[in-house]
Amino acid sequence: MKRVLFLLGVVVTAGALSAPAHAADQLIPGKLFIAKAGGKLVKVLSKGTFTLPVADPSATGGTLHVFDEGATGGDDTYTLSPGNFSGLGSPPGAKGWKYKGAGTAVDPCKVLLIKENLIKAVCKDKGAGGVLQTPPYTGLGGVVLDIGAGSDRYCAEFGGTEVKNDDKLVKRKDASAPASCPSVAPPGCPLAAGQYTTTQVSGGSLKVYTFAAFPFPAGGTIVQDVAAASLPDCIHDTVVPFPGGFTAPNFCVPALGYTVSVTQTGCGVGQIDSNGGSDYKIEENNDTSDSSVTCNLPQMGCPPGPPTIGSDASTRVDVTTGGGTATCAGSGLANVLVTVPVHTKTWQDNSVGTFGACTGDGTFNGGDMVITEFDQILDFTTDEAHAHWSDIDGDGCSIAGGGPINGQALIKGECLDTGAMTAKTVAAGGFGSTGVPQDGSFSTSLPNTVALTGAFAGATCGSPPALSFTAGTVTRCLP
Repeated sequence: MKRVLFLLGVVVTAGALSAPAHAADQLIPGKLFIAKAGGKLVKVLSKGTFTLPVADPSATGGTLHVFDEGATGGDDTYTLSPGNFSGLGSPPGAKGWKYKGAGTAVDPCKVLLIKENLIKAVCKDKGAGGVLQTPPYTGLGGVVLDIGAGSDRYCAEFGGTEVKNDDKLVKRKDASAPASCPSVAPPGCPLAAGQYTTTQVSGGSLKVYTFAAFPFPAGGTIVQDVAAASLPDCIHDTVVPFPGGFTAPNFCVPALGYTVSVTQTGCGVGQIDSNGGSDYKIEENNDTSDSSVTCNLPQMGCPPGPPTIGSDASTRVDVTTGGGTATCAGSGLANVLVTVPVHTKTWQDNSVGTFGACTGDGTFNGGDMVITEFDQILDFTTDEAHAHWSDIDGDGCSIAGGGPINGQALIKGECLDTGAMTAKTVAAGGFGSTGVPQDGSFSTSLPNTVALTGAFAGATCGSPPALSFTAGTVTRCLP
């Protein structure tokens, strides 16, 4: 994988890095980044307030590392020979340093400046082989400027505003300072650490109870803070931050004429297997009551009597991961599993207007009537998903509503294509409801685009939903 990172510094404590400790890592903003194909040009520019290097570049030399975090656009390290550095000011180095190179394959950086308010590099070799950039970039861009063999590093990262990104040129500007110095992903793992945003596009569908499937509106997002891959299995742990990690558009259930909202209630967690070797099939077994000490959810509204309006929405859910095959194994394909806790509200919209097949304006207002609301945990996978109901605890009560008890048909996702950055996530489950037809089953299929939208922030989730990422079963009690 190749990537373009313009790394120009942050202060990091010695124990925070797996690489050798640096005297002064500085994370700074990026003003401009340009990379042209064919060795024509790499240009980086940063403006701000910088600390000059402790090391003497004219004695130690340095390197400039330019790479694409998306692993496709280039991965170059340019050697900065000590003899080509000259000090600015009096004594030399008091006002910074200037590097003047030959512009050849061996010494491609013609100009490099390190000053208290400016860092600039211009490198090109006219196709001689020293500058090997292959835009477009699929990830963030940046550079690591390392002076004195790790004595001083300057680190920045280009997101920012993308002016152009095609097979001839990538140009980005006005990037904020990163949270940490970015680094190249481990060899063989086609996904870099960073913040990735999955955005649902048109073509999604949702099926609930025994109603016909209906289109699900586009625009929902899942933001994941994706850690660097573990080797050799290329597993990335991810966190969905709260708030702001999950959004879903309000939608209308045509068969009922009711409007529904789904709102994140806590942080979520996930995994991405960026070489697709994991089995992330999900099967959810639901029980409307649990008389055992496992969940201690009493029977309410179960047969032989008819379901009672207002019966509680509690459920026990046994979630099993695995049992299928590694459906995304293959070059450039990744498998994804992520779980998010949410609160679902269904209402009759009494405001004026039309919202799809529902009346009203599509938002919950004071004059609207709540039909039901309950907590859920949504498990999205690019693998396979299915859910059903059964009497897990043996108390004679498994479902008190419309089901269907065997769930919807098995639904299949589509792998994350790490080149095109597209994926189809699916989810299936059961839910308890205080409104008729009470307990139900759902399945949803959501096509998505995926984009690298920021640097890895090291997010954590203190109370994640229970989920096994390897073959196994966990129990959730949803009172």
